[in-house]
Amino acid sequence: MRYFSVTALNRSIRKMILMTLFLILLLKGIQPVFSQEKVIKCPQEDMLLVLRNQITANTPDSLKLKYNFRFMELLKECLMSPDVISYSFDSLKFLSVLTHEKHHVRLITWQLEMSGPEYCYFGLFSYQSGSKTVVVSLSDTTLHRKPDEKAVYDKKDWYGAVYYDLNVTRRMNSTVVTLLGRRNLTGRISRKIIEFASINDEGDLLFGSRNMLVMNHPKEIARLIFDYPSEIPLTLKFEDTRYVKGKPKKQKLIVFHRLTRQDYFDHYDMPVPDYEFYDGFIFQDGHWQFIQDIDLRTRSSGLPERKRREKNTDLFGPLK
Repeated sequence: MRYFSVTALNRSIRKMILMTLFLILLLKGIQPVFSQEKVIKCPQEDMLLVLRNQITANTPDSLKLKYNFRFMELLKECLMSPDVISYSFDSLKFLSVLTHEKHHVRLITWQLEMSGPEYCYFGLFSYQSGSKTVVVSLSDTTLHRKPDEKAVYDKKDWYGAVYYDLNVTRRMNSTVVTLLGRRNLTGRISRKIIEFASINDEGDLLFGSRNMLVMNHPKEIARLIFDYPSEIPLTLKFEDTRYVKGKPKKQKLIVFHRLTRQDYFDHYDMPVPDYEFYDGFIFQDGHWQFIQDIDLRTRSSGLPERKRREKNTDLFGPLK
C-alpha cells in the first residue's frame, strides 16, 4: 500500500485549484467570442435623427415635406438590407415599427403634423418577393379624405394611417396582412381602421380585401372604419382565444367597443363607444367572421361567451 505525505497532498490540491481557476479565466475570455451576436445597425440612423429634428412646430409646411421626403429616402435605403428586418429603430421614437419575421414583413408608418393642425401620413412597406427585398414608399397628403370602404387601392392611392398592430396569414396565393391603425381627423374626431394589405406571389401590393371580412349582412366591404369622439377612447385590438366549441384550438380575435348613439352623449353628432359591449371578428376558414357580445373575461378559458342579441342589431348598435 502506498502512502502520500500531507505536503504532497496539499501540493496536489493547490495544483488542482490553480488549474480550475485558469480554466475559468480562459473560458470567460473565450465566451464573448462565441456568444457575440451580429450587431445590426442602420448606418443612416444618425442622419435620420438630424433630419427629423429639423422639423419643428415653426417649420413652414413646404420645408416639413422636403425634410420628410429626404427622411423617407434614407430610411428606404436602410430597409433594403435584409439584416435590418429585426432592427428596432429605438432612437426614432415617432415611428410605429411593425415586424413579422416569419413572413419577412416590416411596416413603418408615421404622421407629420402640418399647420392647422392637420396631418399627413407616410410609410414604408418591406417584404420579400422571391429572393428579393422589396421596399414600397407610401404617402398620403390628402387632409380630408375618407376612403371608400368597398374599394381596393394600389400603393399610390394608399389611405394613410399609423398602424399599431398586425396579423399575417397566407391565403391562396397571397400573403394577407391584417392591420389595425389610427388617424387623427380634427381636434374632436378620431378614426381607427381595420385595413388589409395583400402581397401576391408576383410581389404586387394592394390595400383592401372584399372577401376577408364576413359581416352579418350581404354587403361586401374591403376595410372597416370607426369614427368616434376623441374624448371617448375606442378599443380596437387583437386578442387570442384558446378553445373553439369546447376543443383546444388557438384562434385570433379582433375586438372593439360597440359604437352606439347614447342619450348621455347626445351633444356628439356621431355614435360613441359603449363600454358595456364588445363586438369583433374571429379568424375562421381564412376569413374574419363577425361576432357580437364578446365577453373578454372568458378569453383565457374558452370561446367568447355571447349574451342574447338585441333585435335589429348591426355593427354600430341598434338600428333606428
